Amino acid sequence: MSRDDLKATFFAECEDLLEQLSEGSQNMIAGSADDDTVNAIFRAVHSIKGAAGAFGLENLVTFAHCFETVLDRVRSGELVPDTDALHTILRSSDMLADLVELAQADSTEIPEAMPAILDKLNELS
Repeated sequence: MSRDDLKATFFAECEDLLEQLSEGSQNMIAGSADDDTVNAIFRAVHSIKGAAGAFGLENLVTFAHCFETVLDRVRSGELVPDTDALHTILRSSDMLADLVELAQADSTEIPEAMPAILDKLNELS
């Protein structure tokens, strides 16, 4: 399997992972921040980050790492997500999807909202 084939497989898998992430984030907003939901969200972000690193997609890796750190704090009970944190998680899910889309288009563009969301993630980590 060529590197291009592997990358195409990565982006196909990202679709499923982003769907899980979106569904889980929406469930958290709706008040279902149980362990299974948080763990599923964490695994989706972690999987995207790991594979993105293998392809040198630095913007995606950097953002996913910050997002993953916050989710890990939620998983461990160090962070109980309030309305602001839940909003940041939802915005981060959307930003991660945007970054995957940009990476798939071979763009290194940084979305305008990314620095503000990273600041919010860093406040929560």
